[in-house]
Amino acid sequence: MYRIGIIDDTDELLDDYIKRLKRENIELLIAPEGSMEDIKVWVVKNQIKCLLIDYQLSSKYDYNGTQLAFYLEDALQGLPYLILTSYPEDSVDEKLVVKNAICDRNVMDKNEEEFSGFCDQLKQMTEVYDNTIKKYKEKYESMIKKKQENVLSIEDEEELMDVFRILKSYGEVDEIPAEMLKSSLSEQIDSVLGKLDDLLKK
Repeated sequence: MYRIGIIDDTDELLDDYIKRLKRENIELLIAPEGSMEDIKVWVVKNQIKCLLIDYQLSSKYDYNGTQLAFYLEDALQGLPYLILTSYPEDSVDEKLVVKNAICDRNVMDKNEEEFSGFCDQLKQMTEVYDNTIKKYKEKYESMIKKKQENVLSIEDEEELMDVFRILKSYGEVDEIPAEMLKSSLSEQIDSVLGKLDDLLKK
């Protein structure tokens, strides 16, 4: 079953959404109230692979949907989402998210054919997420191996840190020893400073 999350400030229609999406093999989880950091932690803990974010979150949250999406784009790079709104032009005008990430909220109430098309879009988004994470993990494992063999360039080591940060944010990798992440440039600097320190002591 595909697992997606929803951040919404109203509860009245969520039970209907859960039932309707379940018939399309999609599990819908409802986010708790909280800060943007709380939402990020909830996404990772529950292995959410796609988000539906209501644009108007004012009654429960102190931020709106596009502000949350902007935050999550940095905190959880690659996580797919759609902004649900009855006023698409308002979301577009903010210029915090791309236009094709904004969706008419009424799509959740459309006829079966249109709703099924929307569900297919959600499924594709989760599949893209899965493949993205898979590619990151393959790259990470390859780069760790090169790091152990001391064949990574400084640029590659910077990329390794970026990939590690992304996978770590999703809980896909455990902590690794600090010396493994330490760049060869840092090691060279430490070596020079050590020699300089020895000279100064003489």
